[in-house]
Amino acid sequence: MSFKTKQCPNCGADNDLLFTNCQFCKTGLPTMDVNSISNEDLVQNAAEWVAKMGMPFSISGPNANQWTGKDIRHYQVNEIAGIALKYMTLLQVRSKTNVELFHVYQELKNLHDSKTNGWFAKIGGGNKILGGLLLFFGVYLIVSFAWCTNQCSSDSSYDVEIKRLKSLEQQVVEKMSSKDYDNALIILNGMEYSIHWSNSDSLEVNAWRRKKEGYINTIRELRNKN
Repeated sequence: MSFKTKQCPNCGADNDLLFTNCQFCKTGLPTMDVNSISNEDLVQNAAEWVAKMGMPFSISGPNANQWTGKDIRHYQVNEIAGIALKYMTLLQVRSKTNVELFHVYQELKNLHDSKTNGWFAKIGGGNKILGGLLLFFGVYLIVSFAWCTNQCSSDSSYDVEIKRLKSLEQQVVEKMSSKDYDNALIILNGMEYSIHWSNSDSLEVNAWRRKKEGYINTIRELRNKN
């Protein structure tokens, strides 16, 4: 796991500083002001996620069972890249006022860009656009297969997802109330309905996406007033 972590209040597992829910049991994690993350931890965690880019990996929780797969978290390439990008964005903002940090950011950015470009070109036979299309097609096949084997998401999965989204929404409202707009936007990044098994799920996806966009527009208006 990362250099510095958040501990889940339910299962006790270590989680990345930017995670809002436990990677194993999905319990909501304590909120953290990104400004409180030290430069050292920010660099260490950014470097770790950038280093992991390009290859999926798995991590075991405190109650992991290799036979049943319980508490085994699998990270896919696109998910790893997304987390790495979040850290790089935070590091970029902070490095603007810190010369030493700026040099570190530039080195990590070069590595990040080379991994991103190299990976797409590799799967596309030297063509980045073709690589992106192949990636999309591969993801489509995986999702289609999962739909055929699982039919549709269960009611319990739906309830868990809605509970997660409402928890994130509450956190966003609290951050906006305290004028902590930067952290509100970071939390909003994760406020996406993630179940995609049936047509009814598309309604939820669009509903939560509109709600997310509404909060983003509100934050922009509040910032302009201030």
